[in-house]
Amino acid sequence: MDLTAKQFSPQAFSEVSETRDRLPVSMINNKHELFHKPFDWELKNGAWLPVLSVMPFMASLNNYDMDGVKDCENVRQIFRNKGCACIPNGDQRLGKYANYMATVDAYNPAMNSTGKYWITIFDSPIMVGNRVKWARDEKGYDAFRQLLVDVGICTLNATIAGMVIDRKVEALTSMHQVPVTSKSKQLAIELLERDIAAMRASLLGLDQPVPAAQPKRRRFSSTPATEDDS
Repeated sequence: MDLTAKQFSPQAFSEVSETRDRLPVSMINNKHELFHKPFDWELKNGAWLPVLSVMPFMASLNNYDMDGVKDCENVRQIFRNKGCACIPNGDQRLGKYANYMATVDAYNPAMNSTGKYWITIFDSPIMVGNRVKWARDEKGYDAFRQLLVDVGICTLNATIAGMVIDRKVEALTSMHQVPVTSKSKQLAIELLERDIAAMRASLLGLDQPVPAAQPKRRRFSSTPATEDDS
Protein backbone atom coordinates (compact mmCIF):
# COMPACT_ATOMS: atom_id res chain seq x y z
CA MET A 1 0.00 0.00 0.00
CA ASP A 2 1.32 3.42 -0.90
CA LEU A 3 1.63 5.38 2.35
CA THR A 4 3.09 8.52 0.84
CA ALA A 5 1.46 11.79 1.84
CA LYS A 6 -1.66 12.85 -0.13
CA GLN A 7 -2.56 16.47 -0.55
CA PHE A 8 -6.20 17.55 -0.14
CA SER A 9 -7.59 20.74 -1.64
CA PRO A 10 -10.01 22.64 0.59
CA GLN A 11 -13.59 22.94 -0.76
CA ALA A 12 -16.04 25.68 0.08
CA PHE A 13 -18.67 24.61 2.60
CA SER A 14 -21.75 23.84 0.51
CA GLU A 15 -24.61 24.68 2.91
CA VAL A 16 -24.61 28.38 2.03
CA SER A 17 -24.37 27.82 -1.71
CA GLU A 18 -27.28 25.36 -1.56
CA THR A 19 -29.63 27.62 0.37
CA ARG A 20 -28.68 31.19 -0.48
CA ASP A 21 -30.80 31.15 -3.66
CA ARG A 22 -33.73 29.42 -1.95
CA LEU A 23 -36.69 31.09 -0.29
CA PRO A 24 -36.73 30.46 3.48
CA VAL A 25 -40.19 29.25 4.56
CA SER A 26 -41.65 27.81 7.73
CA MET A 27 -43.09 24.87 5.80
CA ILE A 28 -42.70 23.49 2.27
CA ASN A 29 -46.23 23.59 0.90
CA ASN A 30 -47.98 21.16 -1.42
CA LYS A 31 -48.81 21.42 -5.08
CA HIS A 32 -52.15 23.14 -5.44
CA GLU A 33 -54.54 25.06 -7.68
CA LEU A 34 -57.27 27.59 -6.99
CA PHE A 35 -61.00 26.99 -6.93
CA HIS A 36 -64.14 29.02 -6.30
CA LYS A 37 -66.97 28.31 -3.88
CA PRO A 38 -70.31 29.39 -5.42
CA PHE A 39 -71.16 32.02 -2.77
CA ASP A 40 -67.68 33.50 -2.25
CA TRP A 41 -67.79 36.91 -3.94
CA GLU A 42 -66.64 40.42 -3.15
CA LEU A 43 -67.44 43.81 -4.62
CA LYS A 44 -64.27 45.67 -5.54
CA ASN A 45 -64.23 48.98 -7.37
CA GLY A 46 -67.80 48.35 -8.50
CA ALA A 47 -67.09 44.88 -9.93
CA TRP A 48 -68.17 41.53 -8.52
CA LEU A 49 -65.07 39.33 -8.27
CA PRO A 50 -64.82 35.72 -7.10
CA VAL A 51 -62.96 35.07 -3.85
CA LEU A 52 -60.68 32.12 -4.56
CA SER A 53 -59.53 29.31 -2.29
CA VAL A 54 -56.67 26.80 -2.39
CA MET A 55 -57.23 23.23 -3.60
CA PRO A 56 -54.32 21.14 -2.29
CA PHE A 57 -53.03 18.01 -4.00
CA MET A 58 -51.84 15.90 -1.09
CA ALA A 59 -51.20 12.20 -0.67
CA SER A 60 -54.12 10.33 0.93
CA LEU A 61 -56.41 13.36 0.57
CA ASN A 62 -59.41 13.66 -1.78
CA ASN A 63 -58.36 10.59 -3.82
CA TYR A 64 -55.29 12.39 -5.16
CA ASP A 65 -53.17 9.23 -5.17
CA MET A 66 -55.96 6.69 -5.47
CA ASP A 67 -54.67 3.25 -6.56
CA GLY A 68 -51.13 4.59 -6.30
CA VAL A 69 -51.57 7.00 -9.24
CA LYS A 70 -51.46 10.75 -8.65
CA ASP A 71 -54.34 12.37 -10.54
CA CYS A 72 -55.39 15.99 -10.00
CA GLU A 73 -58.67 15.37 -11.83
CA ASN A 74 -59.84 13.05 -9.04
CA VAL A 75 -59.53 15.95 -6.59
CA ARG A 76 -61.20 18.43 -8.94
CA GLN A 77 -64.20 16.13 -9.42
CA ILE A 78 -64.81 16.01 -5.67
CA PHE A 79 -64.93 19.80 -5.53
CA ARG A 80 -67.15 20.00 -8.62
CA ASN A 81 -69.59 17.62 -6.96
CA LYS A 82 -69.85 20.19 -4.15
CA GLY A 83 -70.82 22.91 -6.64
CA CYS A 84 -67.40 24.55 -6.76
CA ALA A 85 -65.71 25.90 -9.90
CA CYS A 86 -62.28 24.39 -10.54
CA ILE A 87 -59.54 26.40 -12.22
CA PRO A 88 -57.08 23.90 -13.73
CA ASN A 89 -53.61 25.27 -14.25
CA GLY A 90 -53.07 25.28 -18.01
CA ASP A 91 -56.69 26.04 -18.97
CA GLN A 92 -56.30 27.75 -22.35
CA ARG A 93 -59.47 29.79 -21.83
CA LEU A 94 -57.41 31.93 -19.47
CA GLY A 95 -55.08 33.15 -22.21
CA LYS A 96 -51.93 34.71 -20.76
CA TYR A 97 -53.04 33.58 -17.30
CA ALA A 98 -53.41 29.93 -18.35
CA ASN A 99 -50.35 28.84 -16.38
CA TYR A 100 -51.15 30.90 -13.31
CA MET A 101 -49.35 28.60 -10.86
CA ALA A 102 -45.61 28.81 -10.31
CA THR A 103 -42.91 27.50 -7.98
CA VAL A 104 -39.82 28.87 -6.29
CA ASP A 105 -36.92 26.92 -4.81
CA ALA A 106 -37.34 26.97 -1.05
CA TYR A 107 -35.89 25.58 2.13
CA ASN A 108 -37.12 25.11 5.67
CA PRO A 109 -34.32 26.08 8.08
CA ALA A 110 -36.02 24.43 11.06
CA MET A 111 -36.32 21.04 9.30
CA ASN A 112 -33.24 21.46 7.12
CA SER A 113 -35.35 20.44 4.12
CA THR A 114 -35.60 21.80 0.60
CA GLY A 115 -38.23 21.65 -2.11
CA LYS A 116 -40.56 23.57 -4.37
CA TYR A 117 -42.80 26.21 -2.85
CA TRP A 118 -46.03 26.73 -4.82
CA ILE A 119 -47.31 30.25 -5.43
CA THR A 120 -49.28 32.07 -8.12
CA ILE A 121 -47.68 34.23 -10.78
CA PHE A 122 -49.18 37.24 -8.97
CA ASP A 123 -47.14 36.65 -5.80
CA SER A 124 -43.57 37.93 -5.41
CA PRO A 125 -41.53 36.99 -2.32
CA ILE A 126 -38.67 39.40 -1.66
CA MET A 127 -35.83 38.88 0.81
CA VAL A 128 -35.20 41.92 3.00
CA GLY A 129 -32.31 41.10 5.30
CA ASN A 130 -33.30 37.82 6.91
CA ARG A 131 -37.03 38.37 6.41
CA VAL A 132 -39.35 37.53 3.55
CA LYS A 133 -41.68 40.26 2.33
CA TRP A 134 -44.59 39.10 0.21
CA ALA A 135 -45.98 41.36 -2.49
CA ARG A 136 -48.95 40.73 -4.77
CA ASP A 137 -49.79 42.22 -8.14
CA GLU A 138 -53.32 43.19 -7.13
CA LYS A 139 -54.13 44.69 -10.53
CA GLY A 140 -53.08 41.52 -12.34
CA TYR A 141 -54.85 39.30 -9.82
CA ASP A 142 -58.09 41.25 -10.18
CA ALA A 143 -57.81 41.03 -13.98
CA PHE A 144 -57.38 37.26 -13.61
CA ARG A 145 -60.48 37.03 -11.42
CA GLN A 146 -62.50 39.15 -13.84
CA LEU A 147 -61.43 36.86 -16.67
CA LEU A 148 -62.77 33.88 -14.73
CA VAL A 149 -66.18 35.55 -14.84
CA ASP A 150 -65.87 36.64 -18.48
CA VAL A 151 -65.09 33.13 -19.76
CA GLY A 152 -67.80 31.54 -17.65
CA ILE A 153 -65.68 29.58 -15.18
CA CYS A 154 -67.16 31.51 -12.24
CA THR A 155 -70.86 32.24 -12.66
CA LEU A 156 -72.73 35.17 -11.18
CA ASN A 157 -76.23 36.55 -11.69
CA ALA A 158 -78.70 38.54 -9.62
CA THR A 159 -80.02 35.46 -7.82
CA ILE A 160 -76.58 34.32 -6.69
CA ALA A 161 -75.65 37.87 -5.69
CA GLY A 162 -78.82 38.12 -3.64
CA MET A 163 -77.91 34.93 -1.79
CA VAL A 164 -74.42 36.30 -1.13
CA ILE A 165 -75.97 39.43 0.36
CA ASP A 166 -78.35 37.36 2.49
CA ARG A 167 -75.39 35.52 4.00
CA LYS A 168 -73.68 38.78 4.83
CA VAL A 169 -76.87 40.08 6.45
CA GLU A 170 -77.00 36.95 8.59
CA ALA A 171 -73.39 37.54 9.65
CA LEU A 172 -74.19 41.17 10.45
CA THR A 173 -77.20 40.15 12.55
CA SER A 174 -75.03 37.76 14.55
CA MET A 175 -72.46 40.50 15.15
CA HIS A 176 -75.17 42.87 16.43
CA GLN A 177 -76.35 40.27 18.96
CA VAL A 178 -73.04 40.47 20.81
CA PRO A 179 -72.08 43.64 22.69
CA VAL A 180 -69.54 45.79 20.89
CA THR A 181 -66.55 45.96 23.22
CA SER A 182 -63.79 47.19 20.93
CA LYS A 183 -63.17 49.69 18.17
CA SER A 184 -62.00 46.92 15.87
CA LYS A 185 -65.34 45.12 16.14
CA GLN A 186 -67.26 48.35 15.61
CA LEU A 187 -65.16 49.00 12.51
CA ALA A 188 -65.85 45.47 11.25
CA ILE A 189 -69.59 46.05 11.63
CA GLU A 190 -69.41 49.36 9.78
CA LEU A 191 -67.38 47.84 6.94
CA LEU A 192 -69.86 44.98 6.58
CA GLU A 193 -72.79 47.41 6.56
CA ARG A 194 -71.15 49.45 3.80
CA ASP A 195 -70.34 46.27 1.88
CA ILE A 196 -73.96 45.13 2.01
CA ALA A 197 -75.24 48.54 0.91
CA ALA A 198 -72.84 48.66 -2.05
CA MET A 199 -73.76 45.13 -3.13
CA ARG A 200 -77.47 45.91 -2.99
CA ALA A 201 -76.92 49.03 -5.09
CA SER A 202 -75.05 47.02 -7.73
CA LEU A 203 -77.76 44.37 -8.14
CA LEU A 204 -79.50 46.32 -10.89
CA GLY A 205 -76.48 45.94 -13.14
CA LEU A 206 -76.38 42.15 -12.92
CA ASP A 207 -77.94 39.74 -15.38
CA GLN A 208 -81.11 38.03 -14.32
CA PRO A 209 -80.95 34.24 -14.30
CA VAL A 210 -82.14 32.62 -17.52
CA PRO A 211 -85.38 30.75 -16.79
CA ALA A 212 -85.38 27.05 -17.49
CA ALA A 213 -86.86 26.11 -20.84
CA GLN A 214 -90.43 24.96 -20.58
CA PRO A 215 -91.20 21.60 -22.19
CA LYS A 216 -93.23 21.91 -25.36
CA ARG A 217 -96.82 20.82 -25.08
CA ARG A 218 -97.93 18.06 -27.39
CA ARG A 219 -101.51 17.86 -28.50
CA PHE A 220 -103.04 14.50 -29.31
CA SER A 221 -106.09 14.20 -31.54
CA SER A 222 -108.63 11.63 -30.54
CA THR A 223 -110.16 9.27 -33.07
CA PRO A 224 -113.30 7.13 -32.65
CA ALA A 225 -112.45 3.71 -31.29
CA THR A 226 -113.49 0.66 -33.28
CA GLU A 227 -113.67 -2.98 -32.49
CA ASP A 228 -110.38 -3.48 -34.32
CA ASP A 229 -108.65 -1.36 -31.67
CA SER A 230 -109.36 -3.87 -28.88
